[in-house]
Amino acid sequence: MKPESTPTNVILAVIRGELPLSTLSEVGVPVAFTEQSCEVETETSLVVTPSANDIVCGFIAHKDHPHDLKQWASFVMAASQLVDFEKLELHEDCDRLIDALWDASFAGKFDRSIILSLSMMG
Repeated sequence: MKPESTPTNVILAVIRGELPLSTLSEVGVPVAFTEQSCEVETETSLVVTPSANDIVCGFIAHKDHPHDLKQWASFVMAASQLVDFEKLELHEDCDRLIDALWDASFAGKFDRSIILSLSMMG
């Protein structure tokens, strides 16, 4: 059964790497990339709160595609008006996950040991 395509579900699916970034425009969240930045424009007051597992799933989905990984991580970091890291901040490895997001958003690569250790924790 396909989950309902609400804006919240679509944004979380993009964060988990289940849908491409291009899907965001279909729910009113246009994303534009330049060589050095990501611009997320939205007039919605919608906010999603991904879990550490959601972020880990996104890393796993994009880990073998540096360009896609860089754009995905850039979106996650740039979408501060849409993405609330409240659940992530409660996770014991929050700092390592945020560091991995920064690394991926700038270099298209990250320390894979964090993802391996977190994915094994379930």
